[in-house]
Amino acid sequence: MTEQETQRTTQVLTDAGCGLELTARLCALIGQNKRKEALRLLAAHRQTLLDRCHDEQRKIDCLDYLVFQMEQGKPL
Repeated sequence: MTEQETQRTTQVLTDAGCGLELTARLCALIGQNKRKEALRLLAAHRQTLLDRCHDEQRKIDCLDYLVFQMEQGKPL
């Protein structure tokens, strides 16, 4: 990769929540044309983010239920 491509890739990975270590590893893999391994790591990071998202959604659902119960004057 050129320096400009590396900078762009690094910025995208940082924006995607990749830490310094994962970003460096991914850039190295991409630079070595080991795209399958890089894609595997990206998929794993995506799954981690999605799991966090689902965990937070469950918390929001619990809060929504509590608010609904309180607004209806129902016992908790």
